[in-house]
Amino acid sequence: MESERNHPQFSKIKTRKVDQIPSLLPEEIVEEILSRLPVKSLLKFRQKKFFLWNPSTRMTKKLPDLDDKLKHGEITKFGFGFDDSGDYKVFAVLSVFWITGRFQATGKVYSLKTNSWRRIKDKDGGPFDEGGKFVSGKLHWGRKSGQDLRWDIFSFDLEREVYGVVEQPSYPQGGFKPSLGVIDGCLCVLCDCCDNRLDVWLLKEYGVRESWSRVLTIPGPRDSWTGPFSTPLYIGPVGAILVVNGFIFVVHNPKDNGFKSARIVNFVGIRGADVFVESLVSLVSDGE
Repeated sequence: MESERNHPQFSKIKTRKVDQIPSLLPEEIVEEILSRLPVKSLLKFRQKKFFLWNPSTRMTKKLPDLDDKLKHGEITKFGFGFDDSGDYKVFAVLSVFWITGRFQATGKVYSLKTNSWRRIKDKDGGPFDEGGKFVSGKLHWGRKSGQDLRWDIFSFDLEREVYGVVEQPSYPQGGFKPSLGVIDGCLCVLCDCCDNRLDVWLLKEYGVRESWSRVLTIPGPRDSWTGPFSTPLYIGPVGAILVVNGFIFVVHNPKDNGFKSARIVNFVGIRGADVFVESLVSLVSDGE
């Protein structure tokens, strides 16, 4: 199989080197520790240290420990945003699977003003998809729920600290894998369909179901590009779209229905991606 680097459509993108978030142990020491641990120990090895980072100011802030007492809990997803009072918050979701077959999501909210975590009411249902998407003062996740495991869009209001559900559009019939994103400040859903077609839906007016609009369709087949495609990030003025494909970024050109990949140099792979807006907001909490 032809390597990705030798693919004719492969190209590098320009990157700007930024400071790394500080590690508690040198990387070579961590690798040495992990290499000597049995598999069972590796399953238990997780570092519960979290940081806020402002790439513009190069400032980092270590958050207080979560103090998670759920023995079978696992921190699966995070969301970050701000409320109407200007308080920046982190929402951590811990998923628990009980022997009865029930999923339970335990949420904790960190406030930059108080520099502390607070547990909120639990939420039943399946695990959350990916990281929280911030739109209109709320964080959003895709999530399977109910006996039929339907895919719903759940929200969490950072001001009121309550859960909600976002109504979805009437998708065309046929199987597809949905993923949530944000484009131009609007919530969007990318549908990776069984016939290799990609549909992008945009919620142009938040809270109004009728404002969902299918703004882009990419027909199949996709040749060597297998997917799954996820996390739509940007739509250009001529309809080009930037999405995440596995561990790389992919750009689709509507003129020739072609895909072009771009790898971040000196970077193993994408674990998650969001659009970054520069800010000079301080990470100092009240009283510090």
